[in-house]
Amino acid sequence: MPTCLQCEYINKESSACSLKCDKGGRSFSRNCVYAIWRLEAPLCKGKILEIGGGHWNPPRKNLRKRPDTEYFGVDPRWDDNPKLGGYKGTAAHIPFDGNFFDRILAFETMEHWGEGGESPQEGLKEIHRVLKPDCTACITVPIHLHGTKEFVDGDMKKIKGYFENDMNLWKNVRYEEWRKEFDPLPPAQNWRGKLAHFEKVSTQKVPSTWTFRINAEKV
Repeated sequence: MPTCLQCEYINKESSACSLKCDKGGRSFSRNCVYAIWRLEAPLCKGKILEIGGGHWNPPRKNLRKRPDTEYFGVDPRWDDNPKLGGYKGTAAHIPFDGNFFDRILAFETMEHWGEGGESPQEGLKEIHRVLKPDCTACITVPIHLHGTKEFVDGDMKKIKGYFENDMNLWKNVRYEEWRKEFDPLPPAQNWRGKLAHFEKVSTQKVPSTWTFRINAEKV
């Protein structure tokens, strides 16, 4: 599991992350996601689907320029724009045939699927349907930040269960905890005050928001 102290982007002299991906107060989260994207980028070849691209555009900006990839994205806030690879859709309603994609990315969206009335199980079954056999889905979620209860509370048993309870769907499931061990950075405690109950539900010695990465291959 990568720790901040081991991360290539840590500036040990200033005790700061060298990535500056978001100026809206969530750089602690976006920095980790961007670092994960950099690891994923070389593995993205063929037809790539991004779930919930929204306004954060590093994957589509990069993949649309590459000759070895064909970018597709779905987001409930988008209108269909096939020329740019964008389509209106959700994790549980992906407008493509089965066994179509070579890799699927879902950065910081799974925690919101339930808020839109679609369960994580429904979204993962649909992702499984459109992903080619033996190909990989990369999903990241923030822990102790926002979304439905299991992600806010950091209920890792329930989150991992979405991938492990039906082994007919996924294999070689790999988990990584990003920024859970944050030394020498300060804890990401933007949820204090109104959401101070995280201090009670977190298993961390010093409670802090962190990013959970899941890579799973389709059976």
